[in-house]
Amino acid sequence: MRRGKHEMVKDILDKCYSPIAISNIMGACNISYDTAKKLLDSMVKTGYLELLDDMQYQTTSKGNNVSSTLQIAEDVLNQLA
Repeated sequence: MRRGKHEMVKDILDKCYSPIAISNIMGACNISYDTAKKLLDSMVKTGYLELLDDMQYQTTSKGNNVSSTLQIAEDVLNQLA
């Protein structure tokens, strides 16, 4: 079954709790470079991730809040299934 965008966003936010390079994000989240680049750029613009000087990404406090909210939504949906 294909993952939704919200699942990929949550995966990325969870993997970026400490600084991580795009290649490691791609491997850990099982996504292509194009998908990773699009999502990471968007998440940096919205303030969910920070792009550090050494080209690594890290989840911000705003991103942590989003990840928590997505987890709650996932839990609710699993209860309904």
